Amino acid sequence: MKSRLFYCIIIMILAFFSLTTGCTYDEYLPEEEPVIVDSISFADDILPIFNEGCNTPSCHNTGGIAPDLSP
Repeated sequence: MKSRLFYCIIIMILAFFSLTTGCTYDEYLPEEEPVIVDSISFADDILPIFNEGCNTPSCHNTGGIAPDLSP
């Protein structure tokens, strides 16, 4: 009898803690405003992107495949 009462109390305590800790909300951080620049330079802003992703030995480089940048 005592062990059955003990198990019931343990189950109620576990149920209480699982119900009270399970009801939480995610905290959303506010989104940062995008940085808007007044001018864009090909040499400073665009060329580093091409050099990092496209100007590699297996992709577009001098003597390799010419890129098609037409609209």
